[in-house]
Amino acid sequence: MNYVELSAHRENPAVTIMLGMPNDEKSAEKYKLVLKNLVKQIILELEEMAGTAAKTMINKIDQLLEDFQPTHKRGSIVYFVSPSINEQIEVPFVLESQYVIDEYFHTKEILRSESKMNHYYVLTIGMDCSRLLEYVDHILVQEVKDAHFPIRNKGYWTKDRVLNSMGSVQTNYKKEFFKWIDSELQPYLNRTPRPIILAGTTENIAAYKQICHKDELIVGEIYGNFTADSGENELAIGEQANQVIQEYIRHQKETLLYTLAGMENQGRLERDVANIYRQVIKGKGQKLIVDHDYYQEAVIVDHQVKLLDISSTDEGYVEDIVNEIIYEVMRYGGEVIFVESKVLENQSPILLQLRY
Repeated sequence: MNYVELSAHRENPAVTIMLGMPNDEKSAEKYKLVLKNLVKQIILELEEMAGTAAKTMINKIDQLLEDFQPTHKRGSIVYFVSPSINEQIEVPFVLESQYVIDEYFHTKEILRSESKMNHYYVLTIGMDCSRLLEYVDHILVQEVKDAHFPIRNKGYWTKDRVLNSMGSVQTNYKKEFFKWIDSELQPYLNRTPRPIILAGTTENIAAYKQICHKDELIVGEIYGNFTADSGENELAIGEQANQVIQEYIRHQKETLLYTLAGMENQGRLERDVANIYRQVIKGKGQKLIVDHDYYQEAVIVDHQVKLLDISSTDEGYVEDIVNEIIYEVMRYGGEVIFVESKVLENQSPILLQLRY
């Protein structure tokens, strides 16, 4: 279940628990103590509620503590518990440890925090092997290891010394291998579009960029030996890649106002939050610019947005339509940029660049 589905779910009581784990100490047992205190407060509130649903919830909440396993991994665990739902999500960023009991789950902190981080892929490009690694800032989230990646070249080469000495033959084999890499990458980008940093030699990266799809997601390169057997380790890759992604974000922010002026001249800039929502659900959002501190509750019914005179009990109520917009932009492969209020100057706190 995704965040949007969770935030749209209505059930009383709905408990959202956020357990942040910065792991700034060697022992992770302290996080169990934090969770224990949260659970204690939640149960006290649930005991004051009448009905069988509250009693069922007390058992569910109490079980969370029994099942909790301390970890040294930096991040957070978010629990979504209601009479019909018992979900647990791990996220690679630290949230404030807290809980909310309401008639719906609270998710705005999660997606907003996730979108503020630099979440990207590193695709290594070599003639022998290609790896797909997923990073948040400089931290490795995972290396994809499945039926698709890593990809080892077992056929796009020749043992014939004469043919192997011919540059044109080598180039053709390289292109065919790189086309295979690109075709294996596409399902990941379709499912979860993220910026891509290419890692490899100058020659290999240039060759790959000639044949690849979705090149608009490629935001930079790092150069070196990145083979699975003898190349740079994941920590070194992350440190280099993070410098590239940070520079890319910095440049995006520096040129933002010039970009906005150009979009407005082309009639491709939308400022109204209700209109922005209607555009992004159609997949027309290319780049979303959002003030860090901008939140907006809304009611959404049949894709129509209402912002005034609303209540959390209304059908279609969402605690933050900005999160809904962010999710839709990301789902269709668009880009989300969070900025400080001063960067936007006198602009709207939310702006959308439309696709052509």
